[in-house]
Amino acid sequence: MESFGITEAPDTGAGVLSLRVVGCFALSCSDESGTWWEITGELSPRQQELLTYLAVHPEGVARDTLIADLWHTSPSARPTNALNTALSRLRATLTRATHGLAGEIVDTHNRHLRLNPDLVDVDYHHFAHADSDSRRTQNTTQRLTVLREIVDAYRGELGAGIDSEWIHPVRHAAQRTAINAISELARHHVADDPRHTLELLETATGFDPYNEHLYRDIMRLQDRLGIHDGIPRTLALLEVRLRDIDCEPAPETQTLATALQHRHAQHVIRSVPQPPHADTGIRHTGAAHPATPHPG
Repeated sequence: MESFGITEAPDTGAGVLSLRVVGCFALSCSDESGTWWEITGELSPRQQELLTYLAVHPEGVARDTLIADLWHTSPSARPTNALNTALSRLRATLTRATHGLAGEIVDTHNRHLRLNPDLVDVDYHHFAHADSDSRRTQNTTQRLTVLREIVDAYRGELGAGIDSEWIHPVRHAAQRTAINAISELARHHVADDPRHTLELLETATGFDPYNEHLYRDIMRLQDRLGIHDGIPRTLALLEVRLRDIDCEPAPETQTLATALQHRHAQHVIRSVPQPPHADTGIRHTGAAHPATPHPG
């Protein structure tokens, strides 16, 4: 397959290659002029998984650990050969796809494998670095900045498309980090900027689409902001997403949506001016009595 050009440089630091594993896998290459082109299509699914595995181990990983995770189903005598073959093929593929600019991107010293940080810029490394900073930062302004970096860096499910056992713990941890960051941002802004908080919570549903607590918070904010027509849409979105996993909204979620809409409807009814009673022109001065016949 031929590589194809891209019009914009990816968000990256130093490095000949830019590797994205948070969200859909993407690998791009740049030359000395700063021109970037994508080479994702040159890699087999197995090569993409190998690069993703190395990407989520910024400090590197022992060869035996990597083999146990990626080739645990191979016969006991063959995994090492399988890894060596995979590394050789990856080297050849990258050399061809990058026109010789970056072939040997995996350091393999002392039975330890690591992506060369001088050649490969990895989005997950920025995500992990921001997470680490958030644990140390005490200054409120700096902390909010770091939390925003975490949210911006989380562009989707880590290792999207990979279903191997090794990915699930690190994928869940990344998702939880992103959810915690956006939740803290939402709590910080809810009092003085509820509309921005609403945007944050809506973003959070993309991180965790089945979390009903998020949708309930969204509906409450929509009610507070007067976006009453958004409440049934939020409930409908949740219903669609839960249908993908053969579930439906919990009773308390449905009850909340109904209560908020009913309260708004009652408020509308009470606020509508009532028309005055029609004036027939008849004035009642007292009880009517039947006429008494006058004797002739």
